[in-house]
Amino acid sequence: MRYLYQQLLAFWFVIFVTLITSGVAFTQLTKQSIETNNYRQLFGYADAVSKISEELSTTSDLNDWDLIISRSLRISETMLNQQGVNFIFVNNQGEVTYPKNNTVPIKFQLPSESWESLQAGERQQLTSEKNIYGEKEPTAYAFVPFNLNSRFFGALIVTQPAQNIQ
Repeated sequence: MRYLYQQLLAFWFVIFVTLITSGVAFTQLTKQSIETNNYRQLFGYADAVSKISEELSTTSDLNDWDLIISRSLRISETMLNQQGVNFIFVNNQGEVTYPKNNTVPIKFQLPSESWESLQAGERQQLTSEKNIYGEKEPTAYAFVPFNLNSRFFGALIVTQPAQNIQ
C-alpha cells in the first residue's frame, strides 16, 4: 500500500512540474511576442513619419527640412496621442530639434553607441525604466536613422509607455 502512495505522489509531482513549466514557457513566449509587436509598431510609426515628411516636401512649397520634419512629427503625434506615443528628433549634430517648445524639459540622452549605430544606418531598440522626462516609468524606445538624399540627417526616437512589456 505504501508503494502505491509513493507512485501516486510521484505521479502528481510530475503533473505539477509539467504544469509549472508549461505556464512559465507560455508566459515568456507571450511577453516576447508582445515586446516584438510593440517594437514593430514603433518602427512602423517612424516609417510613417518619414513618408509624411516626403509627402509634405513634394506637395508643399516648403524647403526647410527642419520645418517639414517638425510638421510631420506634430501630425503623427496628434494622431497617436491616445496611445501615449511621443517623438523626439535629434539632428546630425546631436541637438534635439523636436519637440522645441516643451513645457517639461526632455532629460533623455541617446547612448553614444546607439548614435554610432544610427549613423551607420542601423535601427535600435531599448526598454528603459525612465521616460523621456526622467520620470520613473518603463518606456520602450525605438531609434531610427533619418536620411535625406542618402545622407544621415538625424535620428527619430519613438517612445511609448511599456507597462505591457515589463
